[in-house]
Amino acid sequence: MEGGNVREVMERIITDQRLLQSLADAVNQTQRRNVDIEVMGQFNRNTGDEASCSTLPNTGCSNAIYNLRRNFGCKRRGLGQGYSSSSALRKNSRESPTFCKELVLLPDNTFSHVPRRGMKAMLFGNGHVVSALEFNVSWDEQAVFESIKNAFSEKLSSCRIEILLGCHNKLVKPSLTPGQKLNGHMLKKIFTQRSIYVRPDRVLLELGGKRAENSDEDIIDVTEASALSFSSVQPSVCVENTSQRENMSSKSTFADDHSLPSESHICRSESVTAKTSVCEDTYRNYVDLLDTGSLSDDSDLNEAISRSLVDIQPMLEESCSLKEILKPLENSLSSEVVRYNITRRNVWDGTVRAMSRPNFSPTKQMDIKFTDNEGISEGAVDLGGPKREFLRLVLEYVRDHSGMFEGPQGKKVLACSIAALKGNSYFYAGQLMAMSIIHGGPPPQFLSPVLTEALICGPDKVIVSAEDVANEEIRSQIILIRDASSEDALEDAVSKASSILALSGCFRRIDMQNRGEVAIDIASWYVLQRTRAAYESFSEGLTALGMLNALKTYPVQLRCLFVESIERLTAEHLENLFKVHLSEAGSNKYHGECITLGFWRDYLQDAELKLTTVSLEEVLVFVTGSDKIPALGFSPAPSVEFLHDEDHRFPIANTCENVIRLPLKSKYEYFRKDMDFGIKNSHGFGRP
Repeated sequence: MEGGNVREVMERIITDQRLLQSLADAVNQTQRRNVDIEVMGQFNRNTGDEASCSTLPNTGCSNAIYNLRRNFGCKRRGLGQGYSSSSALRKNSRESPTFCKELVLLPDNTFSHVPRRGMKAMLFGNGHVVSALEFNVSWDEQAVFESIKNAFSEKLSSCRIEILLGCHNKLVKPSLTPGQKLNGHMLKKIFTQRSIYVRPDRVLLELGGKRAENSDEDIIDVTEASALSFSSVQPSVCVENTSQRENMSSKSTFADDHSLPSESHICRSESVTAKTSVCEDTYRNYVDLLDTGSLSDDSDLNEAISRSLVDIQPMLEESCSLKEILKPLENSLSSEVVRYNITRRNVWDGTVRAMSRPNFSPTKQMDIKFTDNEGISEGAVDLGGPKREFLRLVLEYVRDHSGMFEGPQGKKVLACSIAALKGNSYFYAGQLMAMSIIHGGPPPQFLSPVLTEALICGPDKVIVSAEDVANEEIRSQIILIRDASSEDALEDAVSKASSILALSGCFRRIDMQNRGEVAIDIASWYVLQRTRAAYESFSEGLTALGMLNALKTYPVQLRCLFVESIERLTAEHLENLFKVHLSEAGSNKYHGECITLGFWRDYLQDAELKLTTVSLEEVLVFVTGSDKIPALGFSPAPSVEFLHDEDHRFPIANTCENVIRLPLKSKYEYFRKDMDFGIKNSHGFGRP
């Protein structure tokens, strides 16, 4: 071929666009196929039909899904046989009939959080953890429970147990369809990658202050940004109109939807909501890539993906402080006022009259006017002190003298009182507890853990032990049945408890196998079911100001407001609580005040050690009107001032300003004697 002809042919090839496009497509197709084959080979995946490898999806999120399934062999309906996972090979192999699981025995019947770190180490040290208990898939439900009891034979000899599942940091019951049993096969399916938690029906291990430590460990730290984004994960809602709340009568059911930092009750700034909305959309797009069809059959991988997509709501609930939860409820209070005319010797009578009036509403401000025995008003303007004193006195009456509660101090349960039911007193008691917390009074820390748990979860979901029964005779009868060591002892115990068995409707045969279950049923009936009418009325009253809804939403933070506090009031608490106002340093007054300040601190320590006739709670009542520190704190903060006038021998307090004025003394003995006399003989507003 001549040079001219060659040049002519080459120019024709170069200028032919269709030919160039065909050559480029061929080169690109070969490179792409080689890369796909190499990637699949590295992951031991079958390339399948090569024709399918040459066709790529168009655009968008489906491209990412396609490459995920294609390169990692995730199975999807509608695709060819080439995309299989290694789990399919495992399915063909024969499964072992036995499997091992970690077993954790919880310390008591109210434990509801997954034990972590220090708490789990403590359980391990007390023999409450079995690292690998062997089960068999062929076992029935009875064999499963017997195996668990045998693992803790010394601790569960006469206990009834329930199996719980860890869900984030909470413990829940496995959800089974009707007819399903928790046999060996079901146990392996449900607890594939989880530990088995066993909760007894009574206290096996006293925790003391360690329960609070475990709660702190379970709280997951979140950044300030995610804390501000709290409202974005919940729909915003407008606060209910004040005028609508004010028209509610005392017997109406107060809705649980007052301003509350839970579902549909938090409103943050629009800018934060807008920013978080963008993040939510991005997160949803990410989650859409991992739809159900794209997940692997590998159980380990599915478990890891499920944990990574846990809803952040429980974490945010755990991270809220007590004041952050209660502050929106306090903000729902209106500016209108309701007057209470109260006599200290009959505080309940004036309370019921005020709460029965048509203009009463828990959201209105409280104006307390105390009168003496002759009906003459004390003349004090209520700026907070009389209100705190009234709430303290009325809660003391409800706890000790109303007949609505029974049981030891700090562990009260509801009692049956026909007079209280007829007078709607249980409803008023619930309202007053909610009002005391939100209006700045002392928290009602005298309910038993069982009653508090019933308010949170419902009375049908709470396990009651014989120790929760307030009546000593009935409690001993139930314990005799539960702890019977022989058939003869059990028969004798059943005979002694025949009346309570008949009243509770327990007519089945009681033997050594079901005696523990029968004891639980009787205790549950006596404590919760026998008083069901009172419970319903009391819980309805507790819905005032959204308190019951808040308790159900934030049980970890708010439970301490209803059960007795483990931590007692100390001299150090009061020293840190009171702000001291001293004269200018170097002045004559300053020197005397410093001496008296030392006397004051010594006096608090003596009161803590019971070396004086006055307790720390009485000191707090003298200054503030409350014997406990309110959940939202004191307003204004308590303070200490000094009396330089020699005519003032005894201390003076102003409960509205939360201030105590101390007389200057030259010796501690004089100071303590006059402090004791002044506080013990003051029945009103801090003046002896």
